[in-house]
Amino acid sequence: MAFDRYHAPFISNYFYHVYNRTINNDLLFYSDENYNYFLRKWEKYIASYLDVYSYCLQPTHFHFLVKVKDTDNDQLNENILDGFKRFLGGYSLAINKQQNRHGSLMQKRFKRIVIESDNYLLSLIHYIHHNPIHHGLTDSFLRLGTIHRTIQLYHRDKQRLREKNS
Repeated sequence: MAFDRYHAPFISNYFYHVYNRTINNDLLFYSDENYNYFLRKWEKYIASYLDVYSYCLQPTHFHFLVKVKDTDNDQLNENILDGFKRFLGGYSLAINKQQNRHGSLMQKRFKRIVIESDNYLLSLIHYIHHNPIHHGLTDSFLRLGTIHRTIQLYHRDKQRLREKNS
């Protein structure tokens, strides 16, 4: 099956780099609550399909290193794509309402690249963790705050979100 390198189909047990950015470098997040809402949307629409190993939420874009969960679902790719449509579409609608804006927030299609080697996996982890430093948002990994979260913080956030929604 031929596919565009940046829009690889999701396959059970494969790792992927999932990312997207806003149109015209508009803000994706305006407040800490926006970051939390984004993660709640992820939890609602995506978490049942993908395990997160690392992620970075930037003011204008995001990166996730994920692994597709082990499943026999024949419609896995379609289900994940539908989940992303609901996730990103719902988030965009909320931001548009909050900011009194109209139109698309994100570039048309989110990108996903299959990770085909251990070297690429390791370089991607470094890339994701270094991304806020590269973009000048901080000069130290230790001062990343809400802009960047690693997997340890993801699990903490996941538990907190579950408690908040209970």
